[in-house]
Amino acid sequence: ISLDEEMEVFPTPITVIPNFLDEEGRNNLISYAKNNISFVDHPTLSDGSKSSFYTHKSVLSSYKDLEKKIELEIIKVAKRMGLPDVVLANSWINIQTKNTILKKHNHLVVGHDSLISGVIYLKVDEDQNKFNYQWFCIQPKNGDLILFPSWLNHGSGDLNKSKERIVLSFNGILKRITIQHNQLECYQ
Repeated sequence: ISLDEEMEVFPTPITVIPNFLDEEGRNNLISYAKNNISFVDHPTLSDGSKSSFYTHKSVLSSYKDLEKKIELEIIKVAKRMGLPDVVLANSWINIQTKNTILKKHNHLVVGHDSLISGVIYLKVDEDQNKFNYQWFCIQPKNGDLILFPSWLNHGSGDLNKSKERIVLSFNGILKRITIQHNQLECYQ
């Protein structure tokens, strides 16, 4: 290969599923979150925005059908990446206010084996900022699901121009099976 050629050796798989969650499902989740979940500051969100990341282990634990639907998509992505089955580990909701940013970050956390992460856009408008990572941008719409490797740095970059931007985020980890004391034990 010469110096002026470029070869794609390690492509980064990003999966976008338009309209993954319909309007009724989005509104139901937003209502549930605003009435039942406490939100606090999060270091990846600028002032004025809140997250349930530290206050609610898994928003999807109250939505088993949606949780299963997301897991099925994560498993498809894991198979395409050559990984064994992945299960949801945690999920949370971020609420961004106007003129705030989602700082560049990834979902690799010490002690957390996240491999595939994702987001469902519950409330965005046409003026809202994009999901991005340095050289590419995805313009999400309400209900869109985006799945990506947990190591991928991403953020919104520009100021949120929406009045309110609400997303459901989640991480998937390897499904582990261990044998302990002559018993088969499956855990997440």
